[in-house]
Amino acid sequence: MKVKVIAIMLMLCSMLLCACSTNNTTANEKKEVVESAQESTIASERETQSIETGSEELETVKVTEATEESLPFKVQIDKPALQNGREKETTVVITTEIEDWEYTASVVNGKISNYSSTSFTYTVPKDEEIREDTLTILLSDYENGKQYEYSIPLIFSKITEQMIQDN
Repeated sequence: MKVKVIAIMLMLCSMLLCACSTNNTTANEKKEVVESAQESTIASERETQSIETGSEELETVKVTEATEESLPFKVQIDKPALQNGREKETTVVITTEIEDWEYTASVVNGKISNYSSTSFTYTVPKDEEIREDTLTILLSDYENGKQYEYSIPLIFSKITEQMIQDN
């Protein structure tokens, strides 16, 4: 009788431990999915806000190197560090004196994360074979009824064994 009770208790304990182990794995997987969904939600909320904010449509201005200096926004990114392979990610900082504004950012191949009100992190593509990317930042100026579209091309150098040995 005692042996049966002990066997049943051991079986229940092992089932409980297995269930806890499975719940931990599931919780970690859910956490990763939630974090990924939160990043997507932030970008979607910004897009939705920009659509709902004003009844008038904003005039879109494509930014070129010639017009960049005269615009109300300054975008700071360390392109050389990314392109020559010294850095795998960088923080992009947006500065302006405009009060009522927001931005959205997108990339073709890399990754955008760590959104804040004036900055985000850009990470180069993980695939070493991808040597190009385009970072697009859409800045909405609600005070003046304009949107500014910055398109930043990035071309990554091919890092070879010789380059690594030279450093």
